[in-house]
Amino acid sequence: MAATIGLFGITLFMALIALMRWKRRRDLVRERMNSKLRGYVAIENGSQSGKSDEPAKDSGSLIKVA
Repeated sequence: MAATIGLFGITLFMALIALMRWKRRRDLVRERMNSKLRGYVAIENGSQSGKSDEPAKDSGSLIKVA
């Protein structure tokens, strides 16, 4: 009986460690993704601010609005 309780305790402890590692890894990935997205947005905003006031040319789309 004592061995079963001990194994159960060890299993719970290992599950807790696995959960903490998974959450830490998820948070690190989220931080990396957010920083990359912020950089992408900054690049896109910087390239748009350098455009002149000319209207955008038609990109060759097949749908025409009347």
